[in-house]
Amino acid sequence: MAFVQLGESRSCVRDIRMDCIEGSVLGPMLSNIYISDPKKVVSRLRVVCNADDAYAIASESYVDNMNEALRGALQNHFNWLESVGMVCNMRRTELITFGCGETTIETNGTIITSKDHIKASWGIIDKKLNWNIEIGKITAKCRSFEFSIRYIRRYLNTKICSRVIQRQIILCLTYGSPVWSHNLSYINRGKLRSTYFHLIRVVLRDFNYKLNQSRLLLVSGLESIDILLLKRTSVFIFNIIFSLLPYNLCLELFSRSNFNERTPGRLNFFDTCVSKIDKSNILNHAKNIAI
Repeated sequence: MAFVQLGESRSCVRDIRMDCIEGSVLGPMLSNIYISDPKKVVSRLRVVCNADDAYAIASESYVDNMNEALRGALQNHFNWLESVGMVCNMRRTELITFGCGETTIETNGTIITSKDHIKASWGIIDKKLNWNIEIGKITAKCRSFEFSIRYIRRYLNTKICSRVIQRQIILCLTYGSPVWSHNLSYINRGKLRSTYFHLIRVVLRDFNYKLNQSRLLLVSGLESIDILLLKRTSVFIFNIIFSLLPYNLCLELFSRSNFNERTPGRLNFFDTCVSKIDKSNILNHAKNIAI
């Protein structure tokens, strides 16, 4: 039973036969059970579900075959939603293609045109997978905190302000990093590093750039952005191994694309199953990590 009351006015009482209380202990489990069928309905494609978001992934040699597979799978998905009392929000239904030009599919009476980028729950995905838009959004959001940091720095010491950086800025800088950190270009990694050190200089009031980056980290007691990204990814992988995160979702998040810095914007694919890792590669990676 549910109704809306404002002051002494009350709406009519509705009988709700299906519900899931947000924030409850059983909520996530009940939600997973409730939305577990789309993978069976859309059998031809890979389906990734994250709460109320669902992503259908098709891989075909020809664009026409891909469009036909998506069209049929989405229609089956819409039919399933209708059977369980839900409706798909067509305004938020988006399409993105990789390795081909712009394409269009028509389903459920709506024409969907592919975009250059779409917004997912873990960030903004662009068709070249260079993450330029996502990094731009992250750095802009972090730099918007500069005024607040300057203000609280008047009343708090360096140690406490560094904790603010640690709790707020670092979480923002590394959000979604297990997905895109291994694919960042040198320029985008430099943007993250520049934003990070700029905010540390605000905390230390080093506006004349007297301290180098190593000294900034030492005085503030913070770690470098490369170590922070590595730690965030390590925790993510740990959660996968010990089943703290959905395994199928994580498989889709880890892309098999490799960004080639010599040809910016070009997408190269490689099979991670046959990639060779020798002793020299491990040693070279270890030199970049200061423990």
